Amino acid sequence: MPTVRGLFRDVAVYGAGDVLLKATAFLTLPFYTRIFSPEVYGVWSYVVTLTGLLSAVLILGGDSA
Repeated sequence: MPTVRGLFRDVAVYGAGDVLLKATAFLTLPFYTRIFSPEVYGVWSYVVTLTGLLSAVLILGGDSA
């Protein structure tokens, strides 16, 4: 049973980090839309999306290489 308990603890730790990251992004959205013009915010959003997709592709198999 100790392995199941450790698994749940690890899932909770990594899950909490992911939730915190997404909550921070959600809470800062009004600040970004207030500070940036629609054109600049669109470019920023595109760059963030592209960075996320590229990092997902680049990490494929990287941990087992």
